[in-house]
Amino acid sequence: MSSLPINRLSTSQFRPSSVTAPQPISTDWDAMVAVVPSLAEIEARAKRRRRSRNRFLAYEGFKRELERHVGWTAQHPGLRTFEHWDVAIERISKALGV
Repeated sequence: MSSLPINRLSTSQFRPSSVTAPQPISTDWDAMVAVVPSLAEIEARAKRRRRSRNRFLAYEGFKRELERHVGWTAQHPGLRTFEHWDVAIERISKALGV
């Protein structure tokens, strides 16, 4: 049985040249809103629900809505951190008064 020669490949052949890491986004609320303006709309709606009897139920709905914008499942890769989720959920909680 003969052995086949193994060609040595350069690792540069496997590096994607067009892929870049997402730019980090500050965990400052205003910086997050600059990237995803709908976060301000969510906060405004939460403030309007502050006096509602069902604000805890509304809180759950806002959490589900935030998942699209911040945290691990965010559409924008720069907002896929726990820190961004924490800032957003705290802001919405304060707006709702919970």
